[in-house]
Amino acid sequence: FGLFLPVTSPLFLPSSDVRASLLYGYLLFAAGFLTYPLGAIIFGYIGDTYGRKKALTISIIAMALATTCIGILPVYTQIGIMAPIALCLCRIVQGICAGGEYIGSGLLVVEHMSTKYPGFFGATSAAAGTFGALLAALTGSIFTLSTMPNWAWRIPFLLGTLLGFVGLYIRQKVEESPEFHRVRFNKESLIKKIPLLKVLKTHPFSLACAVGIGALGTVPFYFVMGYLNTSLVVNGKISHSAMMVINAFISFFCASTLP
Repeated sequence: FGLFLPVTSPLFLPSSDVRASLLYGYLLFAAGFLTYPLGAIIFGYIGDTYGRKKALTISIIAMALATTCIGILPVYTQIGIMAPIALCLCRIVQGICAGGEYIGSGLLVVEHMSTKYPGFFGATSAAAGTFGALLAALTGSIFTLSTMPNWAWRIPFLLGTLLGFVGLYIRQKVEESPEFHRVRFNKESLIKKIPLLKVLKTHPFSLACAVGIGALGTVPFYFVMGYLNTSLVVNGKISHSAMMVINAFISFFCASTLP
């Protein structure tokens, strides 16, 4: 979504100033991030109650549907104000699912590894997500070439359907977290109905530190890939395809060094 903002913003959020359109696009980009915590809460509850596997299955299906919908949405000239509203709804669904995906997949990996190198294996989950950004950038560099038709930007989003099926197939083959089974069948380890409230009450400082540590890595990453490079495209400093290649190198560096 972020990589294609220079293309999609003028189509869904038209303005006489292309920079204004991009700014509106950033607001939609932010809308997805604001729903990350909500997704973590929703899918965290599903994962704690019904299993990590079920939570990740639901999230990847919803993510694929939302991404596919972006690829088939009519633009502003076709349906007017409903175009940005529909795009915002798709972005919110993406954000909710990403909030569940990112944390849920990490939990599944770490709980399968038990106490053996949890930091390293948790980092491989984060690296895999960044590797996804690498694939997105490489795909985008192809479909933003000057030789491509104007509607070519839709194809990478439509590929979300295929990736959804692949991800769903893989997750059906993954065994449930051993930690979840242990807690579920241990009567002395009852799952709290609203664990978030307990965390806020008993560990507010630890929670704030975790948020800060997360921001320390993700804010610079998205500042460069989501804002700086797309701004360079809109201001005519680099081509859209070149920006995709630059972002691919950044993603490769991050994916390689995270573990």
